[in-house]
Amino acid sequence: MDHHDPEFLNRAAAARSRITLTPPEQVDALRAHGAIIIDVREPDEHVKGHVQGAINLRLDDLTDKILAAVPDKDATVICYCNGGNRGGIGADTLQTLGYRKVLSIDGGFRAYTASKLTRSLPANAINPSTVYVLDVRREADYAASNESLPGAHWKNPERLADWADSLPQDQAIVLYCVRGGAVSNSVVDALQAKGLQARYIDGGIEAWKAAGGEVVAK
Repeated sequence: MDHHDPEFLNRAAAARSRITLTPPEQVDALRAHGAIIIDVREPDEHVKGHVQGAINLRLDDLTDKILAAVPDKDATVICYCNGGNRGGIGADTLQTLGYRKVLSIDGGFRAYTASKLTRSLPANAINPSTVYVLDVRREADYAASNESLPGAHWKNPERLADWADSLPQDQAIVLYCVRGGAVSNSVVDALQAKGLQARYIDGGIEAWKAAGGEVVAK
């Protein structure tokens, strides 16, 4: 349901002018901190793919069903559709209903999906000399290894709040853990939510070594 008539597009543009848009890269971090995600698309669109944990309330049902789904009008609520038009109208509708912390994903689900594709990089596509390399292996994993990527800066992922603001704002950041799993994903979420240009090595340092990447003694 992406083919909208001019009247609908004008309505959507007006709605977007009254709401707050959130970058798609920040959605996962907001959700992790308790934001409620509302998918205002049709059910057949929702089942084909959606933001994790999203509640599907089609736009035409939003006014009647939102209070049962989200009774707290001070909760952070993020609306989205495929491209941002229905999501913008949905967010504007919730504001008129008294919800005070409403956002809409800028660019909708397509932009969100695209942002997920750029969260990681293959090991063979990285030149450590051109980026800020961040080693976020857990403290025990880091201590048990005598190797790291050239120029890597180790930071304890469990103390991210202590060091995140010291990272370069104007430089691409490539980070890695052991295998590119939960640690890398959580750190990327947090850094991207701060607007940093952060991505992680798909497969971590193990994939880097398997691809023939250089490692140095710590």
